[in-house]
This record gives sequence, structure tokens and C-alpha cells, in this order.
Amino acid sequence: MADTILSMLGSTLRISLPIILCALGGMFSERCGILNIGMEGIMLLGALFGAIGSYVSGNAYVGLLFAIVLGAVIGLMHAFLTIKCHTNQIIDGVAINLLGDGLSILLLDLVWGNKGKSTEVAGFATLDSIIHDIPVISDLFGSLNILFLMMIILVIASYFYVFRTPWGLRLRVIGDKPEAADSMGINVERSQMLYVMVGAILAAIAGAALSIGSIRYFSKGMVAGRGYMALAALVFGMWHPILIFLSGLFFGFIQALQINLQVYDFPVQFIQMIPYVITIVMLVLTSKNNKGPKNTGKPYIRGIRE
Repeated sequence: MADTILSMLGSTLRISLPIILCALGGMFSERCGILNIGMEGIMLLGALFGAIGSYVSGNAYVGLLFAIVLGAVIGLMHAFLTIKCHTNQIIDGVAINLLGDGLSILLLDLVWGNKGKSTEVAGFATLDSIIHDIPVISDLFGSLNILFLMMIILVIASYFYVFRTPWGLRLRVIGDKPEAADSMGINVERSQMLYVMVGAILAAIAGAALSIGSIRYFSKGMVAGRGYMALAALVFGMWHPILIFLSGLFFGFIQALQINLQVYDFPVQFIQMIPYVITIVMLVLTSKNNKGPKNTGKPYIRGIRE
């Protein structure tokens, strides 16, 4: 029984990693007033480019760099279209998701000659090689890698940045009252473009955490709704880094529970529905109390108030 519980908790930590990273990215984007529902597509392309970088170099860190560059490019594109061109932010996010679906299959076929799955690539070593002799701790954290440690640092750093620094105060003002930030001498458009890029980079790293962190290959559609789940964790976590971390763990636990239930004689389709049904229920229950940044989704045009 104890081994089962430890295995379940270890799976929860591993599964929650990409969800938390992606939700943190969404937080920075929405905190500055730009909605990005294209996180699913960015995660998928981040997973692909992470695998490509690792494949061509034989080094997982190069793969991570590929994912970061991809995230910066997609983030810049989304920022330019929504901030400079004032395109509809929801439609632009949907376009990114469609781009991720199509481009990932095309590049998968070009690089590996297979439209379904890549070959095995270099990945990050697990912590088990360091802590395998420590009882309990090795069961909990042994299957994790350095990206989990990076995620913990990012959660803590994001909290202090958003709520304990003048830059974080400016970020919150931009998301709530961009005209007030403008009157304070803050370059709203430049700040928004920067934070949207940061958000996309974190989402791409979340994707790379799947392909070169967990299973060491890329497969078609491997993100499997985690980008949307991250957006749910963002709302459930009330755009707060620590609460996002806790809500990400919750969603990770639900997915780990779904995996563990598959060994029992339950209909597989019903079990696979569990994480998504609970996500919808939690969003409905918390929707009235979750008030995000007031200007999220509204284009800011200097001199024009909504």
C-alpha cells in the first residue's frame, strides 16, 4: 500500500511539471493583458523542437535551447499580431493551435520520415542516479529530472517578481489599467510584447519537458490537452504563482489517478474522461470568484479607452 501511494505521488509530481510550467507562462501573458489560448500548440511545437534539437546534437540541453528559441519566435509572432496589429486574441490563439497540429506532423515526417513518432532522442537524466540510495525520497523524486528543479525555482522567482518587485507592480498595473501604466511613463506595448514572449517560452519549455524530459521521443499529439489543462490551472490558481503550483499538482494528481485506475476493470473511455470532467467541474465551481486581470483580452490603443 505504501509503495502504491509513493508511486502515485511520484507520478503526480512528474505529470504536473509541464502543466505548471505552461500555466506560469499563461500567467505572465494574461497578467500583461494578452490572452493566449494557443498554449496547446506552443507546447506541441516546443516538444517537437526539443526533440529535434536533442536528435541533431545528441544533447538534451541543446534540445531545450531549440524549444526556447521556438517559444520566443511564436511569442513574438503572437505579440506582434495582437499588440501591434490588434487582431482578435482568441482567434490568434486558435490559429497557433492549428499551426502546432499541422507543422508538427510535417516536420516529424521531414526529420524522421514518420508521421506518427520520432526515434529515441537524448533526454535529461533522472534524479534517481543521485538519490537512489535514499528511502522514500528516491521513490518520490527519483523519476524527476533537472527541469523539475527549474520549475520550483521559477515558481518561487515568479512569486517574488510579481508581488515583491516594482517591475511586478508595473506588470499588474498594465494588466488592470494600461492607460494608468502609460501615464506613469511605462511603455505598455513593449512590456506586453516582452511578457507574451516570456509566456510562450515557458510553454515551449513545458512541451520540451515531455519529449526530452519524460519519454525521450516525440509523438503526434503527445501534449494531449495539457495546454488547455494548464489554462484551467491558471484560472483555478487565480493568476498567482504559488496557487498555480498547487492547482497544477491537483491536476497532475487527477491524471495520475486516471492512469492508476486503468489497471482495474473499468471502461477505459470512462477513466480517460476523468481529468477533463473534473477540470470542467472545477472551473464551473470557481468561475464566480476568479477575477483575473481586468484588461485581459482587450487591445490597448494609446489614447483610446474601452
